[in-house]
Amino acid sequence: MLIKDAARLAAKDALDTHWQNKSFPVDPFEIAERMGIRASLRRLDDDTSGMIIARLRTQPEIFVEETDTYPRQRFTCAHELGHYVERTQTAKDLKEGFAFVDKRTSKTDAHEFYANEFAANLLMPDYEVRRLDEEGSTLIRMAGHFGVSVPAMRVRLGRLGIPQVKLDER
Repeated sequence: MLIKDAARLAAKDALDTHWQNKSFPVDPFEIAERMGIRASLRRLDDDTSGMIIARLRTQPEIFVEETDTYPRQRFTCAHELGHYVERTQTAKDLKEGFAFVDKRTSKTDAHEFYANEFAANLLMPDYEVRRLDEEGSTLIRMAGHFGVSVPAMRVRLGRLGIPQVKLDER
């Protein structure tokens, strides 16, 4: 299975399990709590947007940079959840524990790609993006509906193959 498909399915499962029929925007901090993960805002190093730490016999913790914008904090929390979901799918990671520190200058590898895809699918599920597009929603309205930044919304639309030109003209 492709990484993007695995991340999409995992995000759908998280929504179905922990956000059953609730309204948008999705709250990744609430989902983290429902998954047994403590998520909080903290002052982190200047080049760090978020991190997750999961140790043996302790509650996993997500830390998100408190000075980032609210949409950025939400995406970072969802991204860290993606790391958690990916890593806990193997028994080895559960036994040994793990940590991810997301630097703003980090290069994208398979783990980062998975976490980004998971976050995008969690916060902006394809079915809801397509529904808003069919209703004629603008790019800015979509971003507001999902509680994400306009650049994040643009990336999501591109990944779903939805032309942005017509959204800008609405």
